[in-house]
Amino acid sequence: MKNNSSNNCEKVENTSSIKSFEDIPEAYQEYLETICLLSLNNEVGQNQEISNLAIANKMQIKPSSVSNMLKKLSSKKLIEWEPRTKKIKLTQLGEKLGRRIIINHLIIESFIENTLKITDPILSHKIACELEHHIKKPIYEAFKEHIDSNLMNALNVDLENKTNINIIKSKLSNLNMFPEFN
Repeated sequence: MKNNSSNNCEKVENTSSIKSFEDIPEAYQEYLETICLLSLNNEVGQNQEISNLAIANKMQIKPSSVSNMLKKLSSKKLIEWEPRTKKIKLTQLGEKLGRRIIINHLIIESFIENTLKITDPILSHKIACELEHHIKKPIYEAFKEHIDSNLMNALNVDLENKTNINIIKSKLSNLNMFPEFN
């Protein structure tokens, strides 16, 4: 499959210091992923505004910790946020990067379950959570080589259309993405 930077966010044009996926600290990635997931769990449509409290509850942390990170994400132009309004919305760049992290997670989780045959969903989810932030361009491209281009495009469309994450996961659950390892 050809590299399409609009789908995988390897190089992005913006005014912040974030130039590629690799430039984002893991802590920032966790927040982008959480905000993106919260918007996917809302109604289908435009990028939803998310509250500080919703992020804190999802991440099981204090709202004050969320506020500190939101300041950083806002300064990097990854979110739109006014501290007193309690409404957080991903920028176009933030949403692309959040989707990239989700795709990394789903690919790894599917590989663990379908190829490595690890049937414990809690374990596969935990491993995917740990690895999703470390998928650099060569590894991402290698995974993409084993994934049908229609599936990869469908993943991106589902994420763009704010399809509920459980529906996206169910589409991946029975895939045989890596037959040479079976």
